[in-house]
Amino acid sequence: HILDMAPEGINWTDEKGDTPLILAAAGGGGGGVAGSRGALIEVLLAKGANPNQGPEKKEGQQQGARALHHSAAHNDVEAIEALLKAGADVNAPTQTGTALHWASGEGAKEAVHALIRDGADVNAVNEQGLASIILAAAHGCGGCVAALAQAGADVGFVLSGGGLTALHMIAEYGSLEGLKAILDTGAQGLKCAVHESENGKPVHLAAWGGHKEVVE
Repeated sequence: HILDMAPEGINWTDEKGDTPLILAAAGGGGGGVAGSRGALIEVLLAKGANPNQGPEKKEGQQQGARALHHSAAHNDVEAIEALLKAGADVNAPTQTGTALHWASGEGAKEAVHALIRDGADVNAVNEQGLASIILAAAHGCGGCVAALAQAGADVGFVLSGGGLTALHMIAEYGSLEGLKAILDTGAQGLKCAVHESENGKPVHLAAWGGHKEVVE
């Protein structure tokens, strides 16, 4: 009704630079109590909402989060598919990363799969130099780690400081799915298995966590 009276309002921004489409995506998703926002997002897109509009950042910084980033974090596959169909850039960067970073960091497994299917760059890094597989492992999402590893993510990335790899983190969480997917990458995965961090090899972290099957 509002857009019928003021159609130009479809891409209006608030003081933070967010559009109605971004706020719709940020409000909730398939993984939350609000349910999917896919139908609402489709209405806004049909009215002319720009799926690639986002808050502008200061010079030298990436553009702020777009609707796709929020939908990915909420594990809202219906909304993700609607946005990508409308032309949303699957690899649009923000300071904290692409939509795949957002999904991985929240353990949004279905969103990770959806984004990979639509061409997300599994090895893109955010402004901190982190790839999605590291965020997925840090969250303890073995399914996300497995999806990323199987899609060609660099499993050998070593975090500065502690010397951890995704394999170390996922072993400590006890995810057999994530562990097997990394080892199945071949030489790189096996190299991670014997990589010494400041807290030992992955087997040490799995043993500390009491994860018998992962140790085996």
